[in-house]
Order: sequence, then C-alpha cells, then structure tokens
Amino acid sequence: MDISVIVPSKDRSPTLPACLDSLLGQTLKPKEIIVVDDHSSDDTRRVVELFGRQGVFYVALAAQSGAQAARNLGISRASCNWIAFQDSDDVWLPRKLEIQVRELKRSGNGEHSAVHCNAYRRDMETGRFENITIGTFEGQCYRKLLLTPGPMFPGLLAPKSKLLQIGLLDEACPAFQEWDTAIRLAQVCDFIHVSEPLFEWRWHGGDAISKCAKRDFRGFHYVIEKHKKEIIRLHGNRGWKRAMATNVIRGLRAGLFDDVLAVTASDRISAASIVGRAFARRRWAPPGAPTLIRVAARLPF
Repeated sequence: MDISVIVPSKDRSPTLPACLDSLLGQTLKPKEIIVVDDHSSDDTRRVVELFGRQGVFYVALAAQSGAQAARNLGISRASCNWIAFQDSDDVWLPRKLEIQVRELKRSGNGEHSAVHCNAYRRDMETGRFENITIGTFEGQCYRKLLLTPGPMFPGLLAPKSKLLQIGLLDEACPAFQEWDTAIRLAQVCDFIHVSEPLFEWRWHGGDAISKCAKRDFRGFHYVIEKHKKEIIRLHGNRGWKRAMATNVIRGLRAGLFDDVLAVTASDRISAASIVGRAFARRRWAPPGAPTLIRVAARLPF
C-alpha cells in the first residue's frame, strides 16, 4: 500500500519540524508527504524544504483559501492510492501507519474501507496528557455519523478513489470539517476503528478552528443543515431536533446568544428551539438550561 500524507499548514513553522519528523519516523513509511502552504507569512517554505531530500514536497495555494482547499490540492497532487491526513501542529506515534494498514489488510475490503484511530491529547502549556476517544465508527456507520461528530483528520486513512468519488472535501465548511468528510465517506465505504491511540493532538496557543467558539458553532450548524434531509430520513424529526438541541446548548454555553437566535429563527415550532431562544433573548444560560433543552427535544412538537 503506497500512502501519500497531506499536511495543510499556515504559519506553523515552529511546529512543522516535530510534525514532519513523526511522519518520517514511521515504522511503515509513507511514499510521499505533501505540505500545502495556505499563504503563510512565516518561513514555512524554508522549513519544509529542509526535509525535501526525505520525500517531503512543498506546494502553495494560489490564494489564501483555508485548510480544506489545501487538503484538496494535496489530494489532487498525490501519486498514491491511499491518503492520510495530518495537521501541522500534531504528531503521529511511530506505528500509526503500520497498525492502520495491518487492520485494513485484515478486513479484506481493500479500497472499500477507511480506517481511523483514537488519540492522546497533550496540553502544550500545562503538560497534561490524556487518552481521548474520538468515537467508535465501525462498518456501515453512515446513520451514526449523521448525529455523532468524528473522527479527526490526523487519525484518518482513506482511499483516494473514495475521496474523489465524494467530490473531495467541502471547502465551504467552516468547522467540523472532518465530520462532514466522514459522513460523506461513509456513504461509499465502511469504517474500521483502531481503539489504540496512534497520534498526539497537541493543544497549544495560536489559531485553531476548534478554539474559535463562533466558528465552531456555525460549523456544527452547517453540517447538520447540509445533511438535514438525511438526518430526518434516517432518524426522524426527533433526530433532527436532537441535533439542533445539541448545538443550541453548545452555543448558550459559549455565550453566543445572537448566533443561537439566528439558527433557531427558522425552527419556531420546535419546543427545544423555543426554550433555547428564551434563554438567548435573556442572554442567560443557567446550569439547568441544557437539561431543559434536552427534555424539550424529546417532546412531539
């Protein structure tokens, strides 16, 4: 199995060396590593070119376009049949690819499967280190993924043919990009889950989509709104209300009262949205608000 690794990067020259060292230090080495620069203002190009003799290639986007566009450019340039994704501030454990390829071969499904894994979360400021589970997605998991975010890009290994079949990644998705990608991949292939943590998700200062509450909230809404018809088809209206309630709770907890009012504006008859709007209008979310909203989401209206 020949594997291309795609690494989108913007202004991450301080973290890139550790990231690239972890890719090059794999017990099962990838055939190529493609770093796609999204118009960095630092010395990203110089850092990547230091690794050029080891099979690391530098590619730059023509205009600043975001991580999804960078991943898509990397996929289009990749020469291998398998694509692994990595973020420029995270690191893989040495046997990451070896274990994932072993599980793919064991499944016997060839290019009809994608594989993902768990991770460690390392807080680079406090040094705290913990094992995190990113969701167990096994077999035909399309229905489950419609309501359950995951998995993360650094743990995903997928056939290039399937990524092309789904029309590549959605560049308009503001956050929860891996969730949208996984939903669409699950329509065309099975999933394999490796419970062992195989990469470090490094939490540190600086820009990250997962740290921006507003973008995170809007990304979650973008994904469920995009797949609304399928959520209702497979989970019914109650499933849709549950998805909406989950994001309303997240928005209230983050103090995004105007955003909660905006996303519930078209859902005026749902009890969960009515309760969520009531708290948002008062710009107040007491500790009991999530419980009230979850109960309201189970009501028949």
